[in-house]
This record gives sequence, C-alpha cells and structure tokens, in this order.
Amino acid sequence: MEDPIISLKNVSVTFCGNEKNVTAVDHVSFDIQKGDVFGIIGYSGAGKSTLARTINFLQRPTQGQIIVNGQSLIDLSAAQLRNSRKKIGMIFQHFNLMNTRTVEENITLPLLHSGLSKVAQREKAERLLKLVGLANKKMSYPRQLSGGQKQRVAIARSLANDPEILISDEATSALDPKTTEDILTILKKLNTELHLTIIMISHEMEVIKSTCNKVVVLNQGKVVENGSILDLFLHPKEVLTQTFIGFGHQNNDVIQSLDLRPKETVIEVTFINSPNEDQAKIVEIIAVLGVPMRIFYSNSQFIQQRVITNLILGIQGNKEQVAKVLRQLKSHRYNYQLTGGGRSY
Repeated sequence: MEDPIISLKNVSVTFCGNEKNVTAVDHVSFDIQKGDVFGIIGYSGAGKSTLARTINFLQRPTQGQIIVNGQSLIDLSAAQLRNSRKKIGMIFQHFNLMNTRTVEENITLPLLHSGLSKVAQREKAERLLKLVGLANKKMSYPRQLSGGQKQRVAIARSLANDPEILISDEATSALDPKTTEDILTILKKLNTELHLTIIMISHEMEVIKSTCNKVVVLNQGKVVENGSILDLFLHPKEVLTQTFIGFGHQNNDVIQSLDLRPKETVIEVTFINSPNEDQAKIVEIIAVLGVPMRIFYSNSQFIQQRVITNLILGIQGNKEQVAKVLRQLKSHRYNYQLTGGGRSY
C-alpha cells in the first residue's frame, strides 16, 4: 500500500482559558489514503472543525504530528507552509464569497499572485465554472445566486490552485436535501475525475454514507470508531455510532414496542445483501433447527453500491435453543447481537 497522503499522529488541540482549559481534539491518530473520500462525523462540539483546521495548519496543534504528502507541517517554514496550503482546498457552510466581486472574480482571487496572466486566470475560471455546472454565471454577483449556486462557486474557487486535497467543512449543512444531493454529486465527480482526496466533515450520516468510503467518529475530541463505511454499518461498536447509522435509533423504538411471547428472545442481524445472503436465507438456516422464529422488522440502506439489511428477529425457545441459533448465524458469518425490550405476555 502507498504511503498515506495525510497522516495524523497523536494530535491534540487545547485552548487555554482564564478559568479552565478546553481540549477540543484529544490524541487523534488516523491515516487518509490518496483518492479517499474520508468522513469525519460527530455531534456539534465534538471537535470536527478544529480537527479539520489542523490538517492545513490553520489551527496549530498543541501536540502531535500532521504529515501531508510526506512532509511534517510542523517542520515547514512560513513560506513552505503557504505553498503546502495551496494544495489543500477548503469549502465551508457559509460559502465565504466576496459580495462585491463577480463569480469569475471570486474564483480568480486565489490566483492573483500565481504568475498566471489575466487571460489565463479567466480561462481557468471558465473551465472550473463549467466543471461545477455554472458556465453561464461568471458575471453574476453572489447576491444573485441561490445557496446551492453559491456553494458551487465556492467549490470552483477551492479548485483554483489545483489542490490534491479538498476539505468540506459542513458544506451542505445550510442547504435543502435536493441541493445537498446536487453538491455531493459534484464532489463525487471531482473525486472520480480529478482523483481528488476529499475530507467530509459533517454531523449528518446521510452525507457521510452517500459519499465516503472511510470514516472516523468523533466524540468529545476523541476518535471512538475508525474504519470503512461498510464496517461501520456492519460492526458498530459504540452506542453513539449506532445512533448515527440509523439502525440503532429506529430499532430501539421498534424493540420497545414489541409484544413478546413467553421465552422469546430478540436478536438483531445485519448483513450485506447478495444472491446468497438475504432474508430468505436467514429464515432457511434457522428453520433447519426447528426453533420458532418471527421477523418483527426489516430495514435496508444503500451504501457503497451495496445493500445493507438489518433484521429484528424473535426466537422462541430456551437458552440452549437460542444458543443453537446464534451458533448457526455465526457459522454463516452473520453479524448479530442479542437485545432486550418489548412487553412479555
């Protein structure tokens, strides 16, 4: 495997106050490979934006190392750091466009000291506007654009210096669902066509699961989960993660409403749908044991071109019979967990 394009090693950020210190990022370590769409998810206050700013050294870490393209940013001179930042684009929730400049002028702003001629700068702006679907808006002003169009301009501006990395810090949070979908489609296109490594900062799992191949979950400045997006859905370790992925929150409501029969045990099973792995297969492998079973609830999500299905099953039997069912599921490599809840009668 190639060396990571970004590597964070034991990174912490502590803000010192008059009454107490606040640790926003707490001993964070992870790698991002070239071409990844890497998600960083957590609730407000989890440290996501602070962590994002350390990657281009807009926020200097209190401790730890940040290595980008093999260079430790902490070892760079001010001039070297400025050059390094040119290869890291960034887009924000509130666009940060200059209202007194046209769309074209906003995009060429990062190129003022690039050495490119005015003609070359304008030509580049036109290419970037075409890339984001705004070829006819170059002479418009930000006030004449919708929120989605403003974010497209912000994306085009972030690409002006031909970055290798793009950081999206809650860039779709202020947008409606349809516009969010359009912006995410553009970002996926940039990843595919320009081989851009993208870091998605969000508190919305819908954004992360529809774009990212890898993800870390932040809680109070710490990484509590780190892995592929598929692993996150198949093997969530933390209650926080289960809440984010949707199965946990929805399933808790279902489970608490169940009317359970005597000696009925509730089991959750999660698997990747395929021609050989589906609901009928689960029923078949349990039926072989002769243990009564009910399917209470089924929920599927489409992730990374795969269908992830989560079932809530009721198994009616004694401890030995339930153990047989669990062994059967384990032998077929299904992910499962016992859960409580419901109302016995």
